Amino acid sequence: MNEEPLRMVILTEERSGATAAERFAEYAASRTELETDIIDLSLACLPEVPRDGSAVRDLAPWLADADAFVVVTAEINRGYSGSVKNAIDCFAAEWRAKPVGFVAYGAPTGGRLAVEQLRSVFGGLHAMTVPDVVGDPFRVEDAERMTNQLVWWGRALRAARPYTS
Repeated sequence: MNEEPLRMVILTEERSGATAAERFAEYAASRTELETDIIDLSLACLPEVPRDGSAVRDLAPWLADADAFVVVTAEINRGYSGSVKNAIDCFAAEWRAKPVGFVAYGAPTGGRLAVEQLRSVFGGLHAMTVPDVVGDPFRVEDAERMTNQLVWWGRALRAARPYTS
């Protein structure tokens, strides 16, 4: 079956998530069924208060065209970072009916508490979070399992669009 590749967007913060994002992006580049973009939230210039602005308008098409997302997140005070929250809050329809995976790191739980909070947030936005998470240390078998889930859900949800709630 010759299907158009899925477009996957990896969201990261250069300051803390660069290494984890790069490792996952290298793995994703080996997958022929994916076209991958990395968006560094520290460079996105999103407004501190979610509202319409030039940065939001510029980033919206990149997110809207994505078939799947990977959020690279650190655990900060048992939650996720403000820049990830801000990026989520600046958009709504862009996340809808798309799968989301996570690359997590940070003390004390390796980012798992941040991921659990994000699952709830993305669920409220009608996105589908996949069960497996890539943690620290990076393991190819974890990346493969999570990516397989993203590809499956990405194809299924792309075929079902447009989605209305």
